[in-house]
Amino acid sequence: MTSLAAWAPAWPALLAAAAVLLVPGLATAYAAGLRGIPAWGLAAPLSVSIAAVGAVLGPFVGMRWGVALALLVTAVSAALAFGLDLLLRRLQGSAPGSDRSPTRLLALAGGAVGAVFASASVMVGLRRPDAVAQTFDAVFHLNAVRYAMTTGDASSLDLGRVSSPQQAHVFYPAAWHAVTALVAEVAGVAPPTAANAVSVATAALVWVSGCVLLARQVLGSRPFLLVAAGVLAPGFAAAPYMLMSYGTVWPNALGTALLPACLAALVSLAGLAREDLLGRRRAALVTVAVMPGLVLAHPNVVVALLAWGMVLAPAAARRLLGDRSVVDDRRARLVWGGVAGYVLVVVWLVIWSPVFAATRGTNWPRRESIPQAAGEWLLSAPCAVPVAAVLAGLVLVGLVTSLRSPVWWLGACHLVTAGLWVLAAGSDAPISQMLTGPWYNDAFRLGALIPVTGVPLAVLGLDWLVDQAGWVRVVPWTHAHRAVLALLAVVLLSQGLSVRDNAHVLSTWYYPSRDVLAGPREQALLRRLDALVPAGSVVAGSPWNGSVLGQALSHRQMLYPHMLGRWGTDGTLLANELVDASGDRAVCTAARRLHVGYVLDGPSGFWVTDPRQRWYAGLHVAGAPGFQPVASGGRLTLYRITACGS
Repeated sequence: MTSLAAWAPAWPALLAAAAVLLVPGLATAYAAGLRGIPAWGLAAPLSVSIAAVGAVLGPFVGMRWGVALALLVTAVSAALAFGLDLLLRRLQGSAPGSDRSPTRLLALAGGAVGAVFASASVMVGLRRPDAVAQTFDAVFHLNAVRYAMTTGDASSLDLGRVSSPQQAHVFYPAAWHAVTALVAEVAGVAPPTAANAVSVATAALVWVSGCVLLARQVLGSRPFLLVAAGVLAPGFAAAPYMLMSYGTVWPNALGTALLPACLAALVSLAGLAREDLLGRRRAALVTVAVMPGLVLAHPNVVVALLAWGMVLAPAAARRLLGDRSVVDDRRARLVWGGVAGYVLVVVWLVIWSPVFAATRGTNWPRRESIPQAAGEWLLSAPCAVPVAAVLAGLVLVGLVTSLRSPVWWLGACHLVTAGLWVLAAGSDAPISQMLTGPWYNDAFRLGALIPVTGVPLAVLGLDWLVDQAGWVRVVPWTHAHRAVLALLAVVLLSQGLSVRDNAHVLSTWYYPSRDVLAGPREQALLRRLDALVPAGSVVAGSPWNGSVLGQALSHRQMLYPHMLGRWGTDGTLLANELVDASGDRAVCTAARRLHVGYVLDGPSGFWVTDPRQRWYAGLHVAGAPGFQPVASGGRLTLYRITACGS
């Protein structure tokens, strides 16, 4: 069975993911008077905000996170948007702008082509809809989705309890988990399938539609540019694919995919949009509306937006003051003082604020030299992902073109990303950790930002080349003919927008050659836990041997749902001494309090040299008295604890 054919049974999950990520935001956008490209481009950021805020409100209004609460919050959001739209129409005397129908249809066509390529990349890379990422972070995220499904609580104020169950409230940004849990509920699938469906929708719908909107606001309404944006958007391996596998940091991947649309709103807010469809007042409201979704998807994507804002702010100031026939010196001082204040606030947030104190304390060693990192940026291929040479060339042409044009700030934003990426990837100097702290000083997370500005630059580069072809009479056709030919050439020369290479990037951490957490046989056992373990009985097991995935693959609770956590006195005791249950009354007392009746034991195949595996040494019960084998699968064996009685 081919990879794409294997996805046939997952269509309910794929449709659910598309609906959860688009419908709430579309309802809100249309209520706000937006139509066409802005409505579709901003649908996902608004939907994620609705999910994130709704999940936080759930415990306060006494409602479980699910379809009913999501619909209620969507209705309230749409009503607020409708009221604000009426107010803005009264203040401005006009409705928001909209492109002509042919332009919108062509933009939709380009986006549809891009969505097909993006979907193919993800589906081929994952191979099957229930594939499980064999990574450290995936364990927490999948089990957190199951936690949200079981408890009805997907609030960012509580989700950290997955790894700190003894605490009443532990913050963890949970927008992705709220979205994925809702998809799992609607489609009736397990967390891994829901997560993979959300990955497909994120690449095909969220990323592509956002890139089209960004190109529209930056470059204008020429149909060729909009078609090109949709077609070229899925061709870069760094985004949206890399973070869907590396880590696996799905929340950061979702946040990064939201950035193009959010940057488009920021461009309008700065007054830099070309043939603006939003206007500054609506852009301000949109920016406020999407911010909860960005923050609760992953806070570091907000910092990326603020960093680009340090370029947009002076560009906006120059335009504002340059538009005045007589510049008021006092007004100029106020404007430039505001710009300086904004820059200082962003610098403080990144370098000194307590918000990112924990992430600044994480220091990933450099991957390569600074020249190598600069070279990877020039090739739009960070972290050694495959080089899409044609697209990389277009980005460089677009970069040079932008720096010599009124949209110089787009190229400057791309250079800001370059500086952060080169520091994270190529330097261990203190300044590297200082400036890249919000991204954990992690080259992968910063590398994923490169295509956000890379896509519109590639579109600009392609447009320049098409114009040059007409000027030198290489192709004596109309501009439209040359444009179509150029797009076809890009698709062909990039081997179908690098679908195979991008799929390989995705598959890297799903099907690793080593450090396998739970292979097919282990997963088969974990999926049988519902039939093997009575409801209400908790299963212990070293999270490092793959047993940790039992919570995501079944409806049974794992005592240790992540490799690291604060498990309380009883949990820590069992981790160290469960093997002694037959001779230690305190162990059985702790097991009864935690409802632990079973244990999964077996050797670890994941990060086998990690010293933290010793924290769970007391869970190796094979051959010990008081533990009865029940079933086996691969490296794992399920034991019933008989030492403590029934």
